[in-house]
This record gives sequence, structure tokens and C-alpha cells, in this order.
Amino acid sequence: MQTKIIEILIGLSLLICVGCESNPRHQVTGGELSVFFYDAKHEKLATEVAQFWKDKELVTGNPQDLELLSDGVKGYSLGMIQSKKGNPAKMPFNELKLLLDLRNELDTTIFKGLNFDLVICNIQFEPIYVVK
Repeated sequence: MQTKIIEILIGLSLLICVGCESNPRHQVTGGELSVFFYDAKHEKLATEVAQFWKDKELVTGNPQDLELLSDGVKGYSLGMIQSKKGNPAKMPFNELKLLLDLRNELDTTIFKGLNFDLVICNIQFEPIYVVK
């Protein structure tokens, strides 16, 4: 009986720790697309990114996650999870060109000259390749 109570208390303390995350992530969701961001003041920008994705018909019908980051000094980055295995630096020229065009259009229509990077990430949003 005492062991069961200890297990329950440990479980509750873990839930409390998870609930007290110091930097909660916000998100804007539309259908299968989610744009995650950490600072509530970036909600408008995240919504613009989501609308851009929809307007340009970049929503694939499969779940897609993007992550909008800003360090407050260097500018913004938009992380996209890599959909194909392999080294993004070795992708075919036409695919790289499409990503560069996407990056440039986001830069001129959404980020409007702010320092901005489009970043290919792994499933944990760890950067793999910066589109330049």
C-alpha cells in the first residue's frame, strides 16, 4: 500500500514538473499545419507564416510542423522538418533552388527585410542546414 502511494506521488510530481515548463511553446494551427513559437508577441508573425503556407498551397495534407524562433538580436529563423532522409547540402539543384525561392519570398513578404534564415531541421527542430 505504501509503495503504491509513493508511486502515485512520484507520478504527480513528474506531472507538476512537466506543467511548470519555464519556456512554454505556443502554436498557431490550421488543419495539418502547426507553427510553433516561444514568445507570445510573435503570434501575429506565426499566423502570417501559416497563412502564407496556405496561400502558396504548401500544406501537403500530412501533418507539418514549423518552428519560428527569434533571439531578439540576430533576427528570426523558421525551422522546417526534413521530409527526406539524407544530407540536405547534397540535395538536387532544382530542390535547393525551390527552397531558396521560398526563403526569398518569405523574406520579402513576411519578414520584410528583417534578418531571416530558413532552416532545415530534424524531428526535434535541431538545425541541419541553413538555406542560403
